[in-house]
Amino acid sequence: MKINSRKLPNPGKKQFDGTRNMSGSMPIAGRGFLRHLGIQHPIIQAPMAGGATTPELVAAVSNAGGLGSLGAAYLTPDQIASDIRAIRALTGKPFNVNLFAGGYTPESRVDAGPMLELLAEIHHTHGLPAPTLPAWAPNLFDQQLDIILQARPAIFSFAFGIPDADAMARLKARGIATVGTATTVEEGRRLAAAGVTAIAAQGSKAGGHRGTLPGPLKLPWFPLSNWCELSRQPSPFRFSHPAA
Repeated sequence: MKINSRKLPNPGKKQFDGTRNMSGSMPIAGRGFLRHLGIQHPIIQAPMAGGATTPELVAAVSNAGGLGSLGAAYLTPDQIASDIRAIRALTGKPFNVNLFAGGYTPESRVDAGPMLELLAEIHHTHGLPAPTLPAWAPNLFDQQLDIILQARPAIFSFAFGIPDADAMARLKARGIATVGTATTVEEGRRLAAAGVTAIAAQGSKAGGHRGTLPGPLKLPWFPLSNWCELSRQPSPFRFSHPAA
């Protein structure tokens, strides 16, 4: 992606002073923001959980001047540590590690009986054992985050929720920049209040699914253009430095 330098703000000492909002005066392509994260090009590889973001892919994107991202939500703490070591063996450039910071429900409020009955008929037809509910996977977020705090990648990003104040403070103390996903202006305000370094705005046309925070499902469904228009109004959106 070619950056039009004529549209970029002057990279002076106040370039990234935490006072510019998301109205366009401090775009993600701004040289100050890119320099702050050590990125050459305004390209962020999506942190796709489930195995697509291999260490080789993450390192290749970072080596090319973008921001490689490890989708680590479904990885165990040991797997995260191993993948981070593998990435660092392939690149010395900054990279991002992403987790799901919410959306975990340890119990179901829905009666699965009718669906199990329907599936039982299909299983019987094909000579399969009767279907059963799978065991709930443990919530490993705290352990996953501990590995990230120890490894200190340049950026930690998250979706589906916001880490608590203690977690955000520990990330800041370790000098790790934070990027939270927002699908509404209100979610963006909550992220800004939590002290994130930057906000990733997702519109209703985002591919696959969006990282909506807990709340009524109808709230996030409007175009990104509306999101950006609303964010131009007075609001607490800011970029801010994490601790060095």
